[in-house]
Amino acid sequence: MHPPGTYWAAFPHLLANTQLTFTDADGTNPRWDAVALTYDKNTNTAGLEVRTGTASASPALPELRRDDDYDEIFLYRITRPRGATKISADNIVDLRLDSTCCGLMRDTMDGVDTGVMNAAFTAFLQQIETEL
Repeated sequence: MHPPGTYWAAFPHLLANTQLTFTDADGTNPRWDAVALTYDKNTNTAGLEVRTGTASASPALPELRRDDDYDEIFLYRITRPRGATKISADNIVDLRLDSTCCGLMRDTMDGVDTGVMNAAFTAFLQQIETEL
């Protein structure tokens, strides 16, 4: 294995479903949690992790870790309404095309603008729907 200073990369490949565990919702305020793809540069490993936000009347995502030790992207925002005992599809927001949280890639550059690709895909999809 190369030292992290030479090559920093890990590819998570999961062969089975992964169960993520969320802490209980707050009884007073809502909270935003994030499902993160986390890269540990010290061990050269990557994996999925739940990052728990802070309960607040105006919830916000936890801070992304992007430093000498970790790099992560947020894949999904999970709204935890106050007192909620379950998570439904309505509580999940896909962040994979949001370049402030994720985008299609992270590297030593700032990221890749997904807006152009998304516009091209949307136009392509509309063309197919029109033809069908």
